[in-house]
Amino acid sequence: MSDQSQLEEFFKFQQGIIDEFRANEGKVGGMFEVYPLHPHHDGGAPRPAPHPAPRTDAGRRRGPSRRLGGRRTEAAMVQAGRHEAPLRHPGGELVLRQVADGVLVHESEFLQSNTIVVQGRDGVLLIDPGLQDHELACLATDLSASDRTVVAGFSTHPDWDHLLWHAQLGEAPRYGTARCAAAAREQLSDPDTKAHITDHLAETEIAGKVSLDLYGFVTALPVGTARIPWDGPGVRIIEHQAHAPGHAALFVEERGVLVAGDMLSDVLVPMLDLDGAADPIEDYLAALRQLEGVAADVDVVVPGHGSVCGAGQVHERIERDRAYVLALRDGREPGDPRIGPSAKPGWEWVSDVHHGQARALAGD
Repeated sequence: MSDQSQLEEFFKFQQGIIDEFRANEGKVGGMFEVYPLHPHHDGGAPRPAPHPAPRTDAGRRRGPSRRLGGRRTEAAMVQAGRHEAPLRHPGGELVLRQVADGVLVHESEFLQSNTIVVQGRDGVLLIDPGLQDHELACLATDLSASDRTVVAGFSTHPDWDHLLWHAQLGEAPRYGTARCAAAAREQLSDPDTKAHITDHLAETEIAGKVSLDLYGFVTALPVGTARIPWDGPGVRIIEHQAHAPGHAALFVEERGVLVAGDMLSDVLVPMLDLDGAADPIEDYLAALRQLEGVAADVDVVVPGHGSVCGAGQVHERIERDRAYVLALRDGREPGDPRIGPSAKPGWEWVSDVHHGQARALAGD
């Protein structure tokens, strides 16, 4: 049986368990009979954000710990609702979900952080793996169960939650753009960086659940590298300067999948790089134009945080982000559904992020 056939059988088996669970009022026989399986549906009660409330200060320090404060901490201190997670392993770990042929997503319980798996000939490309130790161990188990070895990794940008790794994932090279890797090295050059991250997570529900042992070991790709060097589907690197230094979206061309990094989210507004970019507004608008340049060929968008969407929403998400950034530029209050009363339950703190950015741009 080919690798692809084995993976298809794996998903048929998984779907059969889900169907049995639903047909038998939550009971599953066979090897799962003794385990409590708990599919989660988004129609449940809203999940409150943990305490303390996220920081909303707009000022952030430059230097090694620049990716840890302000809006980065805000993003680290919220429990987001889950989407479309049909099954959990015994103990609550999440399973992989296929979003396109040869492309799978693992969504974290925390902040709806998306890990992307792209199947190659001899193994998989793993993009932005996260977030908690047990989730990464579960991810490694899922990959092993489908006979997939991690042969390459990629960090879309140097925020702490995109620089994680787990020993069970192996020792494959973990790539990033040259600027992303430089920012990661700068963080690691500060002996207090990991302590800062731990402190920022201390009062959240994931305190003590994020391993930093392999944090930030990113291999720089040469400046101008257009594609990820690996034996698999062509993955185009779309580097830009929105949100963070060396940020890159990835376009899996043969699969029509755009991995957007921390852009095009349905729950997070655009978060500008206000730590030192000369023109963060134009940087973001330019990045949106770059994404718009491939939008006609995109069938699936996977944001760094939030829900995966199909081709019908690609332009809508780009336009929504653009409208928000233009409102910030013009000093207007954006009519954005991700902030204010229309914000998704559990994500009300995004309004604070918005107000902090507006104040910073106004010089307050």
